[in-house]
Amino acid sequence: IFSIINIMTGSNTKLVMYMVGAFVLFITWDSYGVINTGSRGLNVIDPLRIADQARSHTIQEGGKSIEDIVVQCQPISAEEKQELAKEIKHYESMQKFHDKIKETKGETGLAAHHKSIIKYLKEKVLKKGWSVLDLGAASGGMLRSIIDAYNEMDELKGPHGKFQAVELVTGWVTFAQEFFSDKDRFGDVSFVEGDITDFTLDDPDATFDFVMLNDVMEHLQQKRYGCFFNKLKTVTHEGSIVYMHTPTPEAQLHDKDQFYENVLPHHLLISGMANAGFELVTFEHDMDTECFGHPMKGLPRQIEGGGCYMGGWIKYYHATFVRASNKGLYQLNAS
Repeated sequence: IFSIINIMTGSNTKLVMYMVGAFVLFITWDSYGVINTGSRGLNVIDPLRIADQARSHTIQEGGKSIEDIVVQCQPISAEEKQELAKEIKHYESMQKFHDKIKETKGETGLAAHHKSIIKYLKEKVLKKGWSVLDLGAASGGMLRSIIDAYNEMDELKGPHGKFQAVELVTGWVTFAQEFFSDKDRFGDVSFVEGDITDFTLDDPDATFDFVMLNDVMEHLQQKRYGCFFNKLKTVTHEGSIVYMHTPTPEAQLHDKDQFYENVLPHHLLISGMANAGFELVTFEHDMDTECFGHPMKGLPRQIEGGGCYMGGWIKYYHATFVRASNKGLYQLNAS
């Protein structure tokens, strides 16, 4: 740029600088939309429109704002239901389906990430007397681990609320309903079949002290986030704790071999929960799960030394929220 302008203006340095400055200012204004250089020529855009665009600093996701995504609740089409039914039937023929049942029965040990989850919940989350809802419970392996914790840990022993689970895969629900029917062994436990965005519990008015979703949120359909957040409000009360164990976005970019496998950005999850009235309590990367995989070079110090990496990044994280209805918690400069 300097060379071209210098040829045009000779050796007049001040003039060169003025012209460069004007050019940079023009480009800057154009990038913010102040100047429109479209087919109709040079026009100055209404500054009120620019202010309106900048007001919320909204991050766009696929052409939609975060606010649009976390409240959208579109129905599932007949074609999608058929496709999902096929996927479930296919999954029930796979070894992974049967391995989950074996894990629940205690015929095999807990999977590595399940060990990490129960360790985290025992040390940092669970409280005496709680009622528990497991959403996306598979065959009930993690719910059984929670029951064992309440039966074995002195700080958790004693009367507690009902334990309930929701699962979409019919075969797992059928198994779990029979397996957990032994009330002397497991207490008051029930399993219902349903999508985590649309289900009916034995008591439709029941709310729970603790709701957990273990490796579930990444399978949620993008057009159903609003349905889920709304449903979560109906099964919780003030002070309810919601726990999620979820693959990191970096891991999800390298793991897309399952049905409805989505990258779930952290900011979208936290924004959606806040919009529904859930305040973030803790967000921690899962450093305890052991698996194959190696870290990339140059990782942030906080996630060095973990036990499980995918795509060079730590694979999982723990997120805990509390139901808090005070709207001031979610408003900037609220008084």
